[in-house]
Amino acid sequence: MVSDGESICLAVLPTTLSSLVEGGNIMHSTRLCISKCIVDRVPLAGKPSVIIINVEDAQIVDSQREETSEGDIVTDSRSVSSAQASPLEQPQRPSAKRTGTPYTLKQISKLNYGIKNYTIRARVMKKTSIDCQAFAVNLHDDSGDIRAFIYAQQVDEFFPLLEVGNVYHISLAQMRRRNNQLELVFNDKTTVERYDELTDVSQGDFDFVPIALLTENKVNHEVDILCVIKDVIDASPITTGTGKDKRVRRSLLVVDSSGYEVRITLWGSMATDFKCPVGSIVAFKGAMIKDYGGRTLSASEYKPMVVNPDIPEAHTLRGWYDAEGHHKKFMSFSRCVTHGRPAVGSAPNLVSIAKANSLVAGVADNFEFFHIAAAVTGISSDPFTRPSCSRKNCDGKVSKMARSDKWHCERCKQLLPNFEQCYDFCFDVSDGIDHISLQCTNSVGKILLGTSANEMFKLWHANRAEFDKKIDSVKNKYYVFKCMTTTEQPFKGTIRKVASVITARPIE
Repeated sequence: MVSDGESICLAVLPTTLSSLVEGGNIMHSTRLCISKCIVDRVPLAGKPSVIIINVEDAQIVDSQREETSEGDIVTDSRSVSSAQASPLEQPQRPSAKRTGTPYTLKQISKLNYGIKNYTIRARVMKKTSIDCQAFAVNLHDDSGDIRAFIYAQQVDEFFPLLEVGNVYHISLAQMRRRNNQLELVFNDKTTVERYDELTDVSQGDFDFVPIALLTENKVNHEVDILCVIKDVIDASPITTGTGKDKRVRRSLLVVDSSGYEVRITLWGSMATDFKCPVGSIVAFKGAMIKDYGGRTLSASEYKPMVVNPDIPEAHTLRGWYDAEGHHKKFMSFSRCVTHGRPAVGSAPNLVSIAKANSLVAGVADNFEFFHIAAAVTGISSDPFTRPSCSRKNCDGKVSKMARSDKWHCERCKQLLPNFEQCYDFCFDVSDGIDHISLQCTNSVGKILLGTSANEMFKLWHANRAEFDKKIDSVKNKYYVFKCMTTTEQPFKGTIRKVASVITARPIE
């Protein structure tokens, strides 16, 4: 369609001039000087048309940014001095595919399935590494964020082009909805061009929370933080709870001007590709709050992580850190774990909980002793106690004799007139990275709860609220546990290996 400002009509280019469109010399908003044409009186699409014979000049309408609707902007076109020049003679901007197509510039928040021909101007906030001939990028403009996936033959074309921090025009990517989120998928029709002009596309919309205020937010709540890297721990593989899948993780110790430090865990490609040195400023979007022996953070593989962002808050934090923060002592949410490692000097031969779990998962008849430094994260109160031998230092299981008021001890083989309650429960502990379930003995239960099993048994039946309060008072307290791997037979013919606590020493 062409217009002189007053009327609009359909224009047809002969095949001899089709290269002008293919080369990008004629596009939306291009001003044409048509020196020769023929008016076709036979209606085409219901209207008369103009057959263009010759074009003397084709120029861009400078700085034209016509608003078509809310969130829609007509893209600027390029200019050429003469439409007769070969497209190969025109200056080329570095791009994977030649763009400049007359598609409507859409904001990310306005994308939907009904849109076919569109372009977005977005900044690459994050790019994953290539895995199974695929990679993904997080795209951002001032209206929102969207994730794009590139597969197969498009990987070699777009991976070197798309760089974190740069702004691009991206057109004709396929849309799909997954997990109630709209995503883009690059295909053969997708075009990408780097946008080097000055732009107001921000480096991300962040609502930063000071590290000191993490305790005021609930566990599993997502927060944005701006921090300085204080320590970096090497990436290492771990096995998930199913025992089949393996993931790579890396822990960082980060600080900010609130005077607190916190450990944040990176996963997958984010962990393996992390190259930032100590002292870098990093902004994390949507880090999830966890509580493993105190507040920790878990960075999402699908949320942006911006290194040294060019925003006022980052410049302020850099000035503070260079002036005083680099030698400041910071408060920590964790008292017995240092940067994801067991505290040095707390006990001899300390092992990580990851190592302890591997010992428990070993051969059933191979018994091991180990020490771990960890915080209590939960106690199972059902069952909580059991009847035991009333003789000193026995604690053997007892059973009531038939037709008698006596109780028989399985350990010392004695008949007893009565019995006592003995602690017999499992509890979970964490070192800030992993967790393990431990079997509590009677002596250790007294250390943890500060009272006898008989008193807790009475409290269970008399005042359940006070009982629960007593249990909750143990959580998040730190101990050095000496453990031994033992076997138990929960069902006939079934033997499993567990970790039983021998002693527990509080860490102040």
